[in-house]
Amino acid sequence: MDSLLIEFLPAAVEEFSSSYPAVQYTIASAMPSEVPERVASGDCDIGICYLGKLPGALNVVAKAPFPPGVVMAASHPLSCKARISFDDCRDQPFIQISRISPIHTLVQAEFSRFWGDLVSAISCNSTTLAKRMIIAGRGISFFSRIGFMAEIASGEVVWRPLDNRTVNAIEVGIVIAAQRELSHVTKPFLERLTRRLKQLELAAAI
Repeated sequence: MDSLLIEFLPAAVEEFSSSYPAVQYTIASAMPSEVPERVASGDCDIGICYLGKLPGALNVVAKAPFPPGVVMAASHPLSCKARISFDDCRDQPFIQISRISPIHTLVQAEFSRFWGDLVSAISCNSTTLAKRMIIAGRGISFFSRIGFMAEIASGEVVWRPLDNRTVNAIEVGIVIAAQRELSHVTKPFLERLTRRLKQLELAAAI
């Protein structure tokens, strides 16, 4: 989930570094579908991803309802709608950061077909660039609102849920390996991540 690299993780690292200044971090971005296996295999100590059917070797430490939805400039015509249908999106300029849907393993084939039918106005692999283009009104995109909390609060963009019950049931979770002991430094960092996720969940509910 690249959107976590913009605000969520940098803020967590900055906060944790004030108490543990000597800690070294390795932070990697991956498709949400790849995260569980990377944690289960030992490549990563902690993973954050959309939750679906997980390997039995993983534990979910915390989760929050942050499904992907439609992000757009506040001035966009679709911003007046409470929910956005697939058909609403088909003729809109689309800002794409991945050819593969980030939730392709979690939802029915209908969403994958819809994703494949979208024609990109802008295609890039940078969430930061995509965010700037969305704010500038160059198109709509699909993100969890967890990556746009500040922009939503400021009124620069709006986030709307899709008119799809399965998509809206998707949660973001923090996962760790069930049988692997975390280091004495990783444990408090995990606690910071968990607390921050819950803080954002409360903020999003306001």
